Amino acid sequence: MSTVTYQVQTILKDFGQNDFYELLKKAYTQFCDLTGKCDSDSPEYEARMNSFNDWYVFHFENNDEKKIFVRYFDEHGVDSELAKAFYNVNYSVFKVQKVVKGKIYLTDILHDQRLKVLEEDSSVGLVPEDIFVGRTVFFDKRHYLLKGVCTIPRESFSEVEKYSKKIRSNYLYNNEENFLLNLEKLKVKSMHYKHLPSSKIFSLTSLAAGME
Repeated sequence: MSTVTYQVQTILKDFGQNDFYELLKKAYTQFCDLTGKCDSDSPEYEARMNSFNDWYVFHFENNDEKKIFVRYFDEHGVDSELAKAFYNVNYSVFKVQKVVKGKIYLTDILHDQRLKVLEEDSSVGLVPEDIFVGRTVFFDKRHYLLKGVCTIPRESFSEVEKYSKKIRSNYLYNNEENFLLNLEKLKVKSMHYKHLPSSKIFSLTSLAAGME
């Protein structure tokens, strides 16, 4: 297990039970409001829970409190380089270019970058041409892919790429998180409306929903 994965799991354990269990439930309700609810008997349920865990650690803020990972660092202290890596977590939408010997070569569609990540801690089974929303952490000169991976239809690539370019060209950086959460919401919608083609769900109009 990598240092990055171990740290995320430690934070979840510390802020996911006992005195913080009600906080965790509140965060989950908020996450479902943002991205849609996935039934516990769904084959996607584990993946959705992994996505929630990463969102809870890196993005959830309870009222005026700090983010969960910041609260953990403040209380327990942590290596400065690891703290820097967590503060700079890369939340984006990616396309898998190739998978070779435990390494995944990705295109970061939103930020127009390419990177190589280690999959030693991931059981998501990504293959070339997969499109997904997820997070990477750069630590100790390596990129690590976190477990919270939300795959979206490959047919959505063109529309996702177009909207990502719009965000970059118009410097809409404050809209990135809303855009990515909306992608996860559209994925959940596609699970509930399987009779609809991906083009109907992942259109430029739907990608822009709630972005203003």
